[in-house]
Amino acid sequence: MLTTIIKYFGLLICSQYAFYKFLNLKQPNKLQCLLHGIYFLTMPILMYYLRIYTPYASTLILLFTLCTVLKFVTKLPSLLSIVTSILSFAYSNIIFTISTIIVSIALQILNIPPTVRMDYITLIVILIMCLVSWIPFKFKRLKKGMPFLKENGTSDIGILICTIILCGIIYLSNSDASIYTYIFVFSIVFLSALLFVWWRRQIKRSYQKKLKIKEFEELKESLIYQETEIEKLKENNDTLAKIIHKDNKLIPAMEFSVKSFLQSYDTEKTSEQIRKQGQALIRQLEELSKERKGILTNYESQGKVLPKTKVGTLDSMLLYMYSRAKAANIDFDLTVSANIKFMTEHIIQEADLTTMLSDFIENAMIAIKPCEKRRILVNLGIQGQIYFIEIADSGIPFEPETLVQLGNGKITTHRKEGGSGIGLSNAFDLFRKYKASFIIEEFEDTELPFTKKLTVQFDGQHTYKIKTHREEALHKTPYKNDIQIQSTKNSA
Repeated sequence: MLTTIIKYFGLLICSQYAFYKFLNLKQPNKLQCLLHGIYFLTMPILMYYLRIYTPYASTLILLFTLCTVLKFVTKLPSLLSIVTSILSFAYSNIIFTISTIIVSIALQILNIPPTVRMDYITLIVILIMCLVSWIPFKFKRLKKGMPFLKENGTSDIGILICTIILCGIIYLSNSDASIYTYIFVFSIVFLSALLFVWWRRQIKRSYQKKLKIKEFEELKESLIYQETEIEKLKENNDTLAKIIHKDNKLIPAMEFSVKSFLQSYDTEKTSEQIRKQGQALIRQLEELSKERKGILTNYESQGKVLPKTKVGTLDSMLLYMYSRAKAANIDFDLTVSANIKFMTEHIIQEADLTTMLSDFIENAMIAIKPCEKRRILVNLGIQGQIYFIEIADSGIPFEPETLVQLGNGKITTHRKEGGSGIGLSNAFDLFRKYKASFIIEEFEDTELPFTKKLTVQFDGQHTYKIKTHREEALHKTPYKNDIQIQSTKNSA
């Protein structure tokens, strides 16, 4: 009798401890401790008699009463309380099994005689059980238990594993030692390992979800801040433009007036000192005039602030490309509407993303060289759960042969302008590596600011699509790739 009471007292204590830890609840107050204490003292005694009359149903009755008491004491939602109670009870039984194995091995090593009272051994098992159940929650990853339970309310896989474990425990508690018993023991150990893996995976998903929400809020704040800064820059720009516009008219007029004054007095009677002062003043006005003529353009170009991706090498590369575009008189714009830090940690490696983007921007600059419209737009974003990068440019279009042969070696349309084809060849290797889809969209309307747009979607499908108004020319060109060609004619 005492052995049974000690065993179930330990199981209930461990279950209650796990329940509070799984949900990261505060320690119970005095009234809750009193209610738990009454239950822990009465239920083990009741279990002794239930096991005599209803051995298989006793464990289910214990679980039912545990769910009821924890629901009543904590006042949590019913579904959340039931699910967490089942997980906690399964956890305590797993720890009890582990502790029993540890004690059994210790008894064999120490050669303890079998005459030792069973209640003493059970008490040792319970003490070890308390220690073992406390250890997992001291790890950083498991310190906060299973917070995802509060969000999801339930998890089919976790409950299924726990239910199988509980069924195995009920069988083992009421069966004699046999080959089936050992099979069940090893099955419970295996399922316990699966439960631990599921636990860690759910915690990781919960952490990633919270990280996404946090980063989204930070991104939102950053966009609001950037919009505010842009508005300030526009206001400053307008004010400065008005001042410079006024100065550009005033300074040449002053320069002309001084020249006229000196010319009117440029006689032998004119004082040499006045002449020197006037010439010095003219030089100063000429320098000031030259400086003011270009100040507005310089201010506009220097005033543009690229949004930050918070990824060091990527920001450095984009800033470098921006400086090159500025030197080549190309209007370079960047928009960021996704958590790029998360993207480089979970979707694509930082080095690969930097390489891919730099190659695309380099190709866009080469395509723009012979064009009057000189503009590049880079967009890093997310749509639904799919991250993407877009590069739009106003350069010359791809040749049909190039479009249909992309990915088959080093293909380039701009060999005369310096294109080697290596960038796109490397890009297709990265598409295969990350199972990303590549989409080329061509624009027929010459009034649009761009002639084409390249999109990389990390959707796991690894397709190559071409949206074009030149689909007839592409179909006439032989190609080997599995390409999806879509017409953009009359798409509106």
